Amino acid sequence: MPDPRKSRWASAAVLLGCAVGCGSAQVEQGPGSATGTVSAAGGIGCGADPDDCVGIVYVYVVEENPLLNPAQRPVALAVIESADLRGGGSAPYSIPEVPPGDWWPAAFLDDDANASRMAPTPDVGDLLPYPFPQITIRSGHATSRDIVLSLRMP
Repeated sequence: MPDPRKSRWASAAVLLGCAVGCGSAQVEQGPGSATGTVSAAGGIGCGADPDDCVGIVYVYVVEENPLLNPAQRPVALAVIESADLRGGGSAPYSIPEVPPGDWWPAAFLDDDANASRMAPTPDVGDLLPYPFPQITIRSGHATSRDIVLSLRMP
């Protein structure tokens, strides 16, 4: 028969352990970041114009798939001032201060330099990714996701 004193001590140890550690899962606080490269797909075809596939690239994260909701305000944004994606070129990006959670990174190459920096929106001829990937940002961590621009905005 078990010793009741030992049983009480074992129960007390479990309760004390739970008071210290049970239910105290780390709550993520503070931002993380999204990093990677942006490139143009091989089949996209940069035209004869020397400025085609060269320009400002906007990379940002939004709450919903941009195909389903294209008019979203970016949660966080990075601007690559002079990207040259011709001939397999790529440009690195880093979006700091992204809140923890699940996000949709979006990007476009503003081929004609007419997008607003306050609310960047692609227009006709700009390069876009398809499909849009989804990422999970964790507090204090950098999440890497490369983005391939594979179609032109019709």
